[in-house]
Amino acid sequence: HDVALFNAPHALNHSTASSVLLFMLALAKKLPQQDRVTRSGRWDLQASVLGSEIQGRTLGIVGLGRSGRELVRLVAPFGLRVMAYSPNADPQQAAELGVRLTTLDELLHESDFVSLHCRLTPQTRGMIGEAELACLKPTAFFINVARGELVDQESLVQTLRSRLIAGAGLDVFDREPLPADDPLLTLDNVIVTPHWSASTSDVWQATAQAMTAGMLR
Repeated sequence: HDVALFNAPHALNHSTASSVLLFMLALAKKLPQQDRVTRSGRWDLQASVLGSEIQGRTLGIVGLGRSGRELVRLVAPFGLRVMAYSPNADPQQAAELGVRLTTLDELLHESDFVSLHCRLTPQTRGMIGEAELACLKPTAFFINVARGELVDQESLVQTLRSRLIAGAGLDVFDREPLPADDPLLTLDNVIVTPHWSASTSDVWQATAQAMTAGMLR
């Protein structure tokens, strides 16, 4: 139909990865809890919101695509041990990044932070369910910036409610917008953002520039 088609495939790579780093730091350092303590004037509760560092921890990346690889680059200064479950990843490329490719089961058992970066396909839909969440350490944090349908959200709610893991950072959900009465919103060990954490003014500018360049070509 004489229509020129182009896209901007790289615009979100960095912002998606930096959103994960944001979640990692905020969760580990208990930023929401410290904010609540400060706003309530309860400085006597400082010790109860004592956080931890991400330095030297283990990061498990599910899906070593562009945003997953950018996350590896961003966390390099923190000296993290990085593992990845990514069946289509190039072993040589992973080795050059210092990433150990492994099974999903091993990644879930060993990681202090698990971050989802994979595509939603019939094979990956619901790939993280009750059994997979049960593999996580009680001190682990779960982060999803990919697609909500990758996770059995009801199982995740139960896992968080039962304190079987330390917390979660979620930018995506199985229903969007997230209903106001969703049980996730009642939990104090989860940080939620409206499928927008990777959307920044810089991203929109880069996307517009890519679109303009495409039109000019």
